[in-house]
Amino acid sequence: MLFRSSHPKVCRLLDLFQDEGNFALVMEFLQGESLGDRLARGPLPWSEAEPIFRDVLDALAALHHDDIIHRDLKPSNVFLTPRGAKLLDFGVASIRRQEEDASSVMSMKTMAGTAHYLAPEQMRG
Repeated sequence: MLFRSSHPKVCRLLDLFQDEGNFALVMEFLQGESLGDRLARGPLPWSEAEPIFRDVLDALAALHHDDIIHRDLKPSNVFLTPRGAKLLDFGVASIRRQEEDASSVMSMKTMAGTAHYLAPEQMRG
């Protein structure tokens, strides 16, 4: 599933296991802070924001290439490390099978993600 995607700007998923009916993802250990925590201290100057945008867009492009849709993109799911930003938290990600088209993925009955950050097409169902 998610293990098929590997990109330096995506938090590595090391393992997936089930314990007493609950699933858990084991991710790489990262040092730094979330973009949400950084933004709580004030706005970013463009010189800091631009590389973060590029890292997140690179991560999303790699995920979409592997037919993975994150579905919960928000500042707390972007982690700022000394080597750049990494996208994390795949708890509500969806995987589009090859035979599906993009419209069938977006027509899912259940919405996933954080309401304040949902894409308009998810809000419309």
